[in-house]
Amino acid sequence: MSKIGFITIQQANYGSVLQTFATHYVLKKMGHEPVLIDYQYPTEYHKRNAMGGEAKEYKLPLLERIWKNIFKYSYRLLNGLPVSQSAYQKWVLQALIAKYQEFQSQLNVTPVSYDMESIQINPPVFDIYMTGSDQTWNPRYYAHDYSFLLNFAPDNKPKFAYAASYGTSEFYPQYAEDYGKFLNRYDAISTRESTGVKITKELSGKDAVHCCDPTLLLTKDDWMQFAAEVNPIKGKYILVYMQTYAVNPYPYSDNLIQRVKKLMGIDNVVVIGCEIYDRFKGYTLVYDAGPREFLRLFLDATFVVCCSFHSVAFSINFRKPFYAIASNQKTTDNRQTDILKTLNLESRTKMIGSPLPTSISDIILDYTLVEKKIQEFRTRSFDYLNNILNR
Repeated sequence: MSKIGFITIQQANYGSVLQTFATHYVLKKMGHEPVLIDYQYPTEYHKRNAMGGEAKEYKLPLLERIWKNIFKYSYRLLNGLPVSQSAYQKWVLQALIAKYQEFQSQLNVTPVSYDMESIQINPPVFDIYMTGSDQTWNPRYYAHDYSFLLNFAPDNKPKFAYAASYGTSEFYPQYAEDYGKFLNRYDAISTRESTGVKITKELSGKDAVHCCDPTLLLTKDDWMQFAAEVNPIKGKYILVYMQTYAVNPYPYSDNLIQRVKKLMGIDNVVVIGCEIYDRFKGYTLVYDAGPREFLRLFLDATFVVCCSFHSVAFSINFRKPFYAIASNQKTTDNRQTDILKTLNLESRTKMIGSPLPTSISDIILDYTLVEKKIQEFRTRSFDYLNNILNR
């Protein structure tokens, strides 16, 4: 049994929390002792140096972003709630914090919380060091903070990456030399996107393995153990989850939702907090979902409309029919499109402005056609983990 210290984006959103949990769960199930390195992100350094609009939004603390996306003045006014939110805000934030803390209490975490300086001065000691998944190698967010590249790990200790993401199909040349230097210290590398294999080769000359996101290493039955037991939503519903810092899908998204409603004969639309839907009465806005509630809402959904990587990943893992909305502008962010291409599910992409479905046959998704691809992806990923941990 090896003591494995892993560093990852642990509290950016539902996806980051759940992929952190999945990494810990899988390593432990494989007979090792995983320890999450409690690395503080974002700090003032990241806030000053993050690049671009998405990064500016991303660098806000998790609960601040949840609040920003949910408790808008318009929503409270339209729904007859008091405009003053101070007491209400305090109550909801406390409830959310408790839910996240309860879920994350299942993890073994370092007793020390680190930042980019302290982790260099007094690094944690492990048998193996690991970079986890999510956008751990996207310099848009970290600039010259190379902690997620294990710059603090001793030279004589094994180092590997599992499903790390650059968050882009084209790397940033100003960081290429530094990344190449640190990548060359790794004993093994796997990336979450297929384009990450190419970027790794270009930066370091190393061969990387394309592996699935940690959340896909767990089956639907695995996740059901950790979902909320009770779903407050009764009956069939269309689940909507948008990450609007990546793309603003309105008004196309609502036109798509209305068409899906009509074709499927489902009236109830459940939205996991997103401000662009505040104006739509009749949508059920779930503003207090913790990780367990998030899982339950996906498990019980009849159909999913989304625009984020992990909402696509959970839709696939739970075998839900879905549409993934993509920007109609040129972008190097291929996180969604990469997983859909890997699993032959490109038809589930709805680019903003593209034609709406016209029949129920457009909406139905037969997973038997891609089941083999999903299983092969998961098997290849477990093979990678077994090979590097059993050396």
